[in-house]
Amino acid sequence: MNAKQRKAAGAAMAGLPSTPLVDAAQDLPRQQMAVCTEAACAVLQGFEHLRGIQAQAAHQALQRHQAAVDQLLQPCDPAGVVALQTRLAHENMQEAFRYWMELGHAAMEMNQQVMARLGQWGGPGAVEGIRNATDVAAALAGLGELFQRPNGTGTQAH
Repeated sequence: MNAKQRKAAGAAMAGLPSTPLVDAAQDLPRQQMAVCTEAACAVLQGFEHLRGIQAQAAHQALQRHQAAVDQLLQPCDPAGVVALQTRLAHENMQEAFRYWMELGHAAMEMNQQVMARLGQWGGPGAVEGIRNATDVAAALAGLGELFQRPNGTGTQAH
């Protein structure tokens, strides 16, 4: 049975004549489910990206703290301990800021993907709103570059 035959059969079962309007109305639930499922996929992909950012941040924090442990296991004077503590706190604050910026940017990208899929139902006005959100996200993404190290892996030293 092809699509045209299924539509006609569906219309007949509902007691309605098969017309383009009836066929479109009967196809509406499938189209809605397709758009909503696409949007759900965008959310799930966004969650995967967010988890990747979290995993990377945790790994980098582990490396920083493990390096501090290695230094603390060696004899050093009290000034060295204070300097290490200060440096670790400074790096943790910078990395926390970078982490939240990355999470925010990833969340905005996820929202843009969801809106792009849902915008299929909203017409040109929805597309313009998505375009504006994209412009804001691009501007905010540029802010994160301020905190990149010269080698591109983190924040700059002060």
